[in-house]
Amino acid sequence: MKSGATIRILDPKNADLADLEAVLPKGIVYSKKPEDDFYQKSRRWLQNSCAPTMKMVLEADKILSTQDLSDMVTNAELSTKQEKMLDVLLANPRDMVC
Repeated sequence: MKSGATIRILDPKNADLADLEAVLPKGIVYSKKPEDDFYQKSRRWLQNSCAPTMKMVLEADKILSTQDLSDMVTNAELSTKQEKMLDVLLANPRDMVC
């Protein structure tokens, strides 16, 4: 490493390609193989970690004539990462080819 060099560390879980542009020298192209199972991993996490609690709230909603679960989902805000995951899931592969 050169003396006086700047070291930049990216968080690989939260980094995105725009972050890389700031740290890579001009002219270097970065590409990443898309993860095919990103949506399925999130869906499995939801099913295994959240579904039982969601079912409990749904049952309570039925008994109490409330709509807490529906309100939670309706009022939830997607993160940038979740929006990108949804875009990739719904994209036509032909639209991704340059």
